[in-house]
Amino acid sequence: MPKEESKTFPPKTFYDWIGVVFFLASLFVVLYTYRLGSLRVDKGQTPGLRDIGTYFDGGLSIIAGDDPYQNTYFRIGPTGGLILGVFAKFFPEYFAATLIMSLSVLGFVYFLATFAGFRKSDTIPWALMGVLVFISAHRENLVNIQITGILALCVSAGFRLLESKSPTRSLIGVSLIAIAVETKPHVLALFVLAMLIYQKTLSVIWMAAIFLSITHALISIHTKTFITLSWMNLILSLGRKANSGQLPERIAFESPFEALGISKSASAIVMLLLFTFAAILLLLSSTKWHTVHLGLVIPSLGIFFHYYDLALAFGLMLTILYASRRYYLLFALLGMYLIPQNFGSISNIFLVFILMLVLCFFTDQVNPLNVLRYIGIGLTSWVVYLLLVQSLNSQIEIHELTMSLSIVISIIVGLAITRKSIHSGVEQF
Repeated sequence: MPKEESKTFPPKTFYDWIGVVFFLASLFVVLYTYRLGSLRVDKGQTPGLRDIGTYFDGGLSIIAGDDPYQNTYFRIGPTGGLILGVFAKFFPEYFAATLIMSLSVLGFVYFLATFAGFRKSDTIPWALMGVLVFISAHRENLVNIQITGILALCVSAGFRLLESKSPTRSLIGVSLIAIAVETKPHVLALFVLAMLIYQKTLSVIWMAAIFLSITHALISIHTKTFITLSWMNLILSLGRKANSGQLPERIAFESPFEALGISKSASAIVMLLLFTFAAILLLLSSTKWHTVHLGLVIPSLGIFFHYYDLALAFGLMLTILYASRRYYLLFALLGMYLIPQNFGSISNIFLVFILMLVLCFFTDQVNPLNVLRYIGIGLTSWVVYLLLVQSLNSQIEIHELTMSLSIVISIIVGLAITRKSIHSGVEQF
């Protein structure tokens, strides 16, 4: 491992460039090979536009002057929807979808570089980033062509611009944050609010509210619909359907509770207590790390929070563990986070092994014994997870189980990481 003083934000040493090459190779594999189905259960089938197709249709409806919320699958905010409609209007659909996926991956990395505390004088651990694009929550972002990574890019760029003394740059930063939160408030609203409270910049809230009021008013005039009310009516309607079991979306822990025979009323009380406890921890948080971490994880205890929305929390957790040199815990969690849909695939097993092996050589404790230890821990956690799933007799979908356990483990591990445990090469939280 190169000496710490050689680390800079852009790659400087040959060792750094190897990490960049691995990241780009990972990006190529995930964007093209995985999307074509070779690493999926439904090998050979074309995934299609998936979620981004719904967003494109909704955005195009706004451009055409129609109410997009007549389609109940279009649930994102109107401002973000309009921007995606512009993408669909001026670019061929599949080119636009590929561009969205590429920006999502880069946004994922940029978010980690921003909120894991890296300074401009630090090298981004590109090899780790190459591994992180393969974690299952992030792969689900890509297979569904979701926009969480792009929104993370907007939030990261927004907070960086807020640090500028230029009013213009600050205004652009507020606009980016507002668009990201409005597009997916259930994922980012609490996180952004927690960060603004921590940084004592609550004035951003009313500035963002004014910006969104203007965009909503303009869209309402164009569509001849009170667009905000139409959006809220859809969300409330979906909430009522979810409570009555008419939607496929489930609250975290709902399936495990059902498998254990716990009643809905009892599980609702447990979930409420968990949410309240986590919210109190967030309010009492005195460190940037705990603010960022809990702000990302707590929303997963609610409805309409999908497995792929945890990619940011998982990636941030693994990045901090890597920076603080907690390699045993890093590989233990990596085994769970890399879990694929198809356990029996030889190519998947080989891929997980290669990813762990590569990451071993980018730690600062490289020797044959440690390599065996780290890979052994990672693969053991993978096998234990498989046995756990099989022991539940397929009563729970693998992603529902992964989401539930990962939330609990992430909260516990996240709270255990303190200011003193963060590696000196990373900004102290």
